[in-house]
Amino acid sequence: MSHGILSTARLSASFLILSSLLAACGGGSGSTGDSSGQSATAAEQMTQLTCGNLTYRLSKEKVTSDIMASCDQVTKSLKALRAYRAAKVRFTCREGDGRIVKSLAVPERQLDDYNQECQEYLAAKDAYIRSLKERNTDRQTLFEMHRAAYTKLNGGGNDLMRQSAEEDSALYRRKLADQAVLERAIKDLGGSIEISP
Repeated sequence: MSHGILSTARLSASFLILSSLLAACGGGSGSTGDSSGQSATAAEQMTQLTCGNLTYRLSKEKVTSDIMASCDQVTKSLKALRAYRAAKVRFTCREGDGRIVKSLAVPERQLDDYNQECQEYLAAKDAYIRSLKERNTDRQTLFEMHRAAYTKLNGGGNDLMRQSAEEDSALYRRKLADQAVLERAIKDLGGSIEISP
C-alpha cells in the first residue's frame, strides 16, 4: 500500500516538473507565437519618410496628405537655402600693382555692386596719391574720400555684406521653422527621427 502511494507521489511530482518546464518554454499557451506575430505586423506597418536632410519613422496609416505637404515644404526650404549658398562667385579687388585689397565669395547678383565699390576705392586712392605728388591743396578732402571708400569696401558697415547675411539668415530660419512644424506633427502621431545625417 505504501509502495503504491509513493509511486503516485513520484508521478505527480514528475507531472508538476514537466508542466513547469512547458510553461517556461511557452508550450501549450500559444502566447509567444502571438507576440512575435504582433511585433512583425507592427514593424511592417512602419515606414520611413525623408524630408530635407532628415528621415522620420512613422506608421504608414498616419502618413496623411498634411504630413506629406509639410515634408515637401521642409525639402523646398532646404533646397532654397542650399541654392542661395551655392550661387556665389569669387570677388577680388586688386590694385594696379597686383596687390589684393579684398577677396571673398559673394552672391553672383551682387558681384557688379562689389566691383563698383572696388573701382570707387581705387579711384579715390589714386586721386589722393596724385594730390600728394602735386601738393594739391585739396589733399585733405581727397584723403577723406579715400578713407571713406576704404571703409565702405572693408568696414563692418558694408551694406552688401549685411544684406547677404540677412538673406542667408532668413532662409535658414525658414528651414528651421518648417522642420519644427513637421517634427511636432510627427511626434504627436507617435513617430520619431530615424536617421539624422
